[in-house]
Amino acid sequence: MVMQTFSGDGVRLQSGGIDIIFEPKEGAIPARTKTNIFIKSKRPFETDELKDIADRVIAGPGEYDVKGIEMWGSPDWSYLLRAENIYIGFLGSEEGNELIAKAEVIFLKNKAKMAAFSKQFEAKVIIVLDDKADQVEKELGLKAESLEKITLKKKDLASEVKLYILK
Repeated sequence: MVMQTFSGDGVRLQSGGIDIIFEPKEGAIPARTKTNIFIKSKRPFETDELKDIADRVIAGPGEYDVKGIEMWGSPDWSYLLRAENIYIGFLGSEEGNELIAKAEVIFLKNKAKMAAFSKQFEAKVIIVLDDKADQVEKELGLKAESLEKITLKKKDLASEVKLYILK
């Protein structure tokens, strides 16, 4: 699985020919994109600019299965998805959600509350979606490694927690 930023604070995951974009910004998605799944954590798209991809947008609570990628959304806009047998969590609020408890990889903003919440679980990889990770580093007692792209396989999940910044 390959993970990289997409148009600012969005994330693109590529897994076995499936392309997933988390938190796409309006105006940043090409009209003829081949992306299979778009996940919104803040709110649904408000304009009809993206009407061509409406059938591929996951927004809000529920259980979803798209092309073998299982996803669960919660009322606080947190998401858990399973791809390549790796559970990936996206925290939608500072309070977090128990849905994320299974996550082996967690994406979060550079906020101490989100980092404190992530310590409750056993995630092996924490990825900060900001340019810096000072608050998360302080809260977790880890030093972040800054990368443009992360390639991850289930066997790569180490016993110790790794902290990354996607730039």
